[in-house]
Amino acid sequence: MLGKDKKQKISIASADYKKAIAQFRNQKFNIVFLDPPYAMQDVYLDAVQKLIENQMLSDDAIIVMERDKKAEISVPWEMEIFDSRDYRDTVVDFARWREKE
Repeated sequence: MLGKDKKQKISIASADYKKAIAQFRNQKFNIVFLDPPYAMQDVYLDAVQKLIENQMLSDDAIIVMERDKKAEISVPWEMEIFDSRDYRDTVVDFARWREKE
């Protein structure tokens, strides 16, 4: 989590997403990186849904998701993938809150 004041706070968790969400449940994040094993395609949707349900994403949050190029992933309807970068066999997707109409 990065603060907007002079004091910056960064939390890094290299853990199963369920454990990380439980550990940081009372915090809001501006940026979240998801990089599960490529065979676990269903993790992306579940992880983002749990972040939303626990109100852990700031209003300007960005979620960065690394995946296998052949994998198709989705995010909850509240979010949108607004950019994708292709690196040979790997794709990095960037998601944010969907604009409210």
